[in-house]
Amino acid sequence: MKNFSFDANSDKIYILVNIFGKTFKYRKTGYSYIIKNKYWDFIFWFLRLFIKKNYHIIPMGTYCFSRTATTFNKLKRRRNQGEKSCPFDLALYDNFDSILNLLDTEFKDFYKDICFNKERKSWMSKTLSVEMSHDSMLIELPEFKARYDKRIKNLYDYFADKKAHKYVLVATKLTILPEQIERLFSILQRYMNSEEFDVILLNQSDRENNYKKEHLYVINHDKFFKEYNTIYMNWAGEIKTRRSPSAQKIYNDFTLKMMKILSKRR
Repeated sequence: MKNFSFDANSDKIYILVNIFGKTFKYRKTGYSYIIKNKYWDFIFWFLRLFIKKNYHIIPMGTYCFSRTATTFNKLKRRRNQGEKSCPFDLALYDNFDSILNLLDTEFKDFYKDICFNKERKSWMSKTLSVEMSHDSMLIELPEFKARYDKRIKNLYDYFADKKAHKYVLVATKLTILPEQIERLFSILQRYMNSEEFDVILLNQSDRENNYKKEHLYVINHDKFFKEYNTIYMNWAGEIKTRRSPSAQKIYNDFTLKMMKILSKRR
């Protein structure tokens, strides 16, 4: 298991880029954030040259960060570039066990009590503790079912792709327990052998996760917990523009550590 803690001193790449990055001071107002972001974008462009392209990042909850942030930083392709959407890409789950149960049963009860909530303009399920607000244009169950049947198929197509390495990415503010990690690995090994995939846990909770396991990478953002809370209501917009110091620190740290993981595969 390779555990990437928040401690920047353990990451030589992080130190190197920060030596230059700190020449641009964080400011909450004005346009200095654009200059700093352009600097980081150049660093990320350069580091992407050392990453093999034959991989899939598969979001596995518990909300949209896994899909959205990896699209913003260009580690995951956009849909118009041929990337296929999967069932956990754009959904908010309040319980990681719901995701595990769906995977374990091949989505057997996915549509059991799912319905459109007109007040919240979201598809919701009390049984699964899930809300899907990005599908609000689909208000009829057959339309919704057709979309998610396709996304479920896409997930299994990615699992079956022998030509590409798979990175299963879980980004969550929930506390993920060791037994949940073990169960996730057990389920994934039904579809892929151990050398075909890795699990990346982006721990956004206020508690550090130090669980050790082969093919598991943990990115601990527990010391960013308060930073996440400051941008939570508009986290997607904040991460996209990186205008605030909090969004810049979260985005840059996450992207660098993801790149370090992806570049390890030769």
